[in-house]
Amino acid sequence: METHAENSPRPADHSSVSYQDNRRYVLGVLSRRCRWLDPSQREDAFHDAYVVLLEKLASGALDAGDMIPARARAYLTQTAIHKALDQGKRAARRQLVSLDLDECAELSSPEPSIEERVIAREEARRLQYAVTHLPERRRRVIELRYYLGCDPQQIQARLGVSRDVYRHELERGTRAVVQAAAA
Repeated sequence: METHAENSPRPADHSSVSYQDNRRYVLGVLSRRCRWLDPSQREDAFHDAYVVLLEKLASGALDAGDMIPARARAYLTQTAIHKALDQGKRAARRQLVSLDLDECAELSSPEPSIEERVIAREEARRLQYAVTHLPERRRRVIELRYYLGCDPQQIQARLGVSRDVYRHELERGTRAVVQAAAA
Protein backbone atom coordinates (compact mmCIF):
# COMPACT_ATOMS: atom_id res chain seq x y z
CA MET A 1 0.00 0.00 0.00
CA GLU A 2 2.84 2.37 0.77
CA THR A 3 4.51 1.77 -2.61
CA HIS A 4 1.25 2.65 -4.33
CA ALA A 5 1.12 5.95 -2.47
CA GLU A 6 4.70 6.75 -3.51
CA ASN A 7 3.94 6.13 -7.19
CA SER A 8 0.62 7.95 -7.27
CA PRO A 9 0.51 11.41 -8.82
CA ARG A 10 1.07 14.30 -6.49
CA PRO A 11 -1.48 17.05 -6.04
CA ALA A 12 -1.54 20.21 -8.15
CA ASP A 13 1.10 21.96 -6.09
CA HIS A 14 4.40 22.09 -7.91
CA SER A 15 6.26 20.07 -5.26
CA SER A 16 6.84 17.26 -7.78
CA VAL A 17 8.89 19.67 -9.83
CA SER A 18 11.59 20.69 -7.41
CA TYR A 19 14.37 22.74 -8.95
CA GLN A 20 17.08 21.31 -6.70
CA ASP A 21 15.89 17.69 -6.94
CA ASN A 22 16.14 17.75 -10.75
CA ARG A 23 19.11 20.09 -11.19
CA ARG A 24 21.92 17.57 -10.67
CA TYR A 25 20.37 14.95 -12.94
CA VAL A 26 19.59 17.34 -15.82
CA LEU A 27 23.00 19.03 -15.62
CA GLY A 28 24.63 15.58 -15.75
CA VAL A 29 22.71 14.68 -18.90
CA LEU A 30 23.60 18.03 -20.46
CA SER A 31 27.29 17.55 -19.68
CA ARG A 32 27.24 14.18 -21.47
CA ARG A 33 25.01 15.09 -24.41
CA CYS A 34 25.92 18.75 -25.01
CA ARG A 35 29.67 18.85 -24.49
CA TRP A 36 30.07 22.14 -26.36
CA LEU A 37 28.38 24.04 -23.54
CA ASP A 38 30.39 25.30 -20.61
CA PRO A 39 28.93 24.72 -17.13
CA SER A 40 27.29 28.15 -16.87
CA GLN A 41 25.55 27.63 -20.22
CA ARG A 42 24.30 24.23 -19.03
CA GLU A 43 22.94 25.90 -15.91
CA ASP A 44 21.22 28.52 -18.11
CA ALA A 45 19.66 25.82 -20.29
CA PHE A 46 18.35 24.00 -17.21
CA HIS A 47 17.03 27.22 -15.72
CA ASP A 48 15.23 28.12 -18.97
CA ALA A 49 13.74 24.62 -19.13
CA TYR A 50 12.51 24.93 -15.55
CA VAL A 51 10.89 28.28 -16.31
CA VAL A 52 9.14 26.78 -19.35
CA LEU A 53 7.86 23.91 -17.23
CA LEU A 54 6.51 26.25 -14.55
CA GLU A 55 4.83 28.44 -17.18
CA LYS A 56 3.16 25.40 -18.75
CA LEU A 57 2.00 24.18 -15.36
CA ALA A 58 0.65 27.63 -14.46
CA SER A 59 -1.19 27.99 -17.78
CA GLY A 60 -2.71 24.52 -17.54
CA ALA A 61 -0.92 23.21 -20.64
CA LEU A 62 0.56 20.52 -18.38
CA ASP A 63 -1.40 18.89 -15.56
CA ALA A 64 0.49 19.09 -12.27
CA GLY A 65 -1.60 16.18 -10.95
CA ASP A 66 -0.17 13.91 -13.66
CA MET A 67 3.34 15.20 -13.18
CA ILE A 68 5.06 12.44 -11.23
CA PRO A 69 8.72 13.13 -10.45
CA ALA A 70 10.03 10.89 -13.25
CA ARG A 71 7.80 12.61 -15.81
CA ALA A 72 8.83 16.06 -14.58
CA ARG A 73 12.49 15.07 -14.78
CA ALA A 74 12.05 13.72 -18.32
CA TYR A 75 10.27 16.91 -19.41
CA LEU A 76 12.98 19.12 -17.87
CA THR A 77 15.75 17.04 -19.43
CA GLN A 78 14.22 17.11 -22.91
CA THR A 79 13.47 20.83 -22.75
CA ALA A 80 16.98 21.61 -21.46
CA ILE A 81 18.52 19.60 -24.31
CA HIS A 82 16.44 21.55 -26.84
CA LYS A 83 17.53 24.82 -25.23
CA ALA A 84 21.16 23.68 -25.39
CA LEU A 85 20.83 22.72 -29.05
CA ASP A 86 19.38 26.15 -29.79
CA GLN A 87 22.34 27.74 -28.02
CA GLY A 88 24.70 25.60 -30.08
CA LYS A 89 23.04 26.71 -33.33
CA ARG A 90 23.31 30.37 -32.33
CA ALA A 91 26.97 29.91 -31.40
CA ALA A 92 27.67 28.28 -34.77
CA ARG A 93 26.02 31.19 -36.58
CA ARG A 94 28.10 33.68 -34.61
CA GLN A 95 31.29 31.84 -35.57
CA LEU A 96 30.41 32.12 -39.26
CA VAL A 97 30.43 35.93 -39.11
CA SER A 98 33.77 37.30 -40.27
CA LEU A 99 35.54 39.68 -37.95
CA ASP A 100 37.85 41.08 -40.60
CA LEU A 101 38.03 44.85 -40.05
CA ASP A 102 38.36 45.63 -43.77
CA GLU A 103 35.09 43.86 -44.48
CA CYS A 104 33.41 45.66 -41.59
CA ALA A 105 34.48 49.02 -43.02
CA GLU A 106 32.77 48.14 -46.30
CA LEU A 107 29.61 47.23 -44.42
CA SER A 108 29.47 50.53 -42.58
CA SER A 109 28.07 52.37 -45.61
CA PRO A 110 24.95 50.55 -46.83
CA GLU A 111 24.30 53.02 -49.67
CA PRO A 112 26.05 52.51 -52.99
CA SER A 113 28.47 55.16 -54.14
CA ILE A 114 27.41 57.84 -56.63
CA GLU A 115 29.32 56.10 -59.42
CA GLU A 116 27.53 52.80 -58.71
CA ARG A 117 24.14 54.54 -58.75
CA VAL A 118 24.89 56.28 -62.06
CA ILE A 119 26.04 53.02 -63.63
CA ALA A 120 22.95 51.19 -62.34
CA ARG A 121 20.63 53.87 -63.75
CA GLU A 122 22.39 53.78 -67.12
CA GLU A 123 22.11 50.00 -67.26
CA ALA A 124 18.42 50.20 -66.34
CA ARG A 125 17.83 52.72 -69.15
CA ARG A 126 19.59 50.49 -71.68
CA LEU A 127 17.58 47.48 -70.58
CA GLN A 128 14.30 49.42 -70.71
CA TYR A 129 15.16 50.72 -74.17
CA ALA A 130 16.03 47.20 -75.38
CA VAL A 131 12.77 45.76 -74.01
CA THR A 132 10.58 48.50 -75.53
CA HIS A 133 12.11 47.92 -78.98
CA LEU A 134 11.38 44.18 -79.07
CA PRO A 135 8.56 42.84 -81.23
CA GLU A 136 5.28 43.06 -79.30
CA ARG A 137 4.78 39.38 -78.40
CA ARG A 138 8.43 39.01 -77.36
CA ARG A 139 8.25 42.22 -75.31
CA ARG A 140 5.10 41.01 -73.53
CA VAL A 141 6.70 37.64 -72.72
CA ILE A 142 9.77 39.40 -71.24
CA GLU A 143 7.67 41.90 -69.27
CA LEU A 144 5.30 39.27 -67.91
CA ARG A 145 8.14 36.92 -66.95
CA TYR A 146 10.75 39.29 -65.52
CA TYR A 147 8.85 42.42 -64.51
CA LEU A 148 5.60 40.92 -63.25
CA GLY A 149 6.98 37.52 -62.15
CA CYS A 150 4.35 35.41 -63.91
CA ASP A 151 5.17 31.75 -64.36
CA PRO A 152 5.33 30.14 -67.81
CA GLN A 153 1.87 28.56 -67.66
CA GLN A 154 0.26 31.90 -66.80
CA ILE A 155 2.06 33.64 -69.66
CA GLN A 156 1.13 30.94 -72.15
CA ALA A 157 -2.53 31.13 -71.14
CA ARG A 158 -2.60 34.93 -71.14
CA LEU A 159 -0.99 35.28 -74.55
CA GLY A 160 -2.60 32.17 -76.03
CA VAL A 161 0.70 30.63 -77.17
CA SER A 162 2.14 27.14 -76.93
CA ARG A 163 5.00 26.16 -74.67
CA ASP A 164 7.44 26.06 -77.58
CA VAL A 165 6.43 29.53 -78.81
CA TYR A 166 6.78 30.88 -75.26
CA ARG A 167 10.28 29.39 -74.88
CA HIS A 168 11.32 30.65 -78.31
CA GLU A 169 10.15 34.20 -77.58
CA LEU A 170 11.71 34.18 -74.11
CA GLU A 171 15.09 32.98 -75.41
CA ARG A 172 15.22 35.47 -78.28
CA GLY A 173 13.98 38.33 -76.11
CA THR A 174 16.48 37.58 -73.36
CA ARG A 175 19.32 37.32 -75.86
CA ALA A 176 18.40 40.66 -77.45
CA VAL A 177 18.17 42.41 -74.09
CA VAL A 178 21.51 41.00 -72.93
CA GLN A 179 23.19 42.09 -76.16
CA ALA A 180 21.71 45.59 -75.85
CA ALA A 181 22.85 45.85 -72.23
CA ALA A 182 26.38 44.76 -73.15
CA ALA A 183 26.66 47.36 -75.92
